Amino acid sequence: MAQELARRSLMLSSDQSHLADGVFDTAAMLTFLQRAVDRALEDGFDGLWASGDMLWEFGTVKNLSSLLAYELALDEFVENCPAFSGVCLYHKDVLPPAAVETGRSAHREVILREALP
Repeated sequence: MAQELARRSLMLSSDQSHLADGVFDTAAMLTFLQRAVDRALEDGFDGLWASGDMLWEFGTVKNLSSLLAYELALDEFVENCPAFSGVCLYHKDVLPPAAVETGRSAHREVILREALP
């Protein structure tokens, strides 16, 4: 992992600049992702693969009311940005059931696991 971190092929981030006063901002998140893709391409990579924990992404307020709008906008972003792919993580033991169902209904592909191996 240290080698990948050193050559910037792996990045670990806790950046939450997509939050405005603790509230999730869809446009800010999509801008953040686009800039990250652009940086990856500028650095000579073929693209960017990312993962996001949905509870953490939505900040301290945990207002998930904009979740569906974000997920639909993210799907459009993925469709229009072939250099980007990733996964949204929905932990059913910490998210409200309605949020998990929103995530399931918003994406074309869903992988369900009771627990990671």
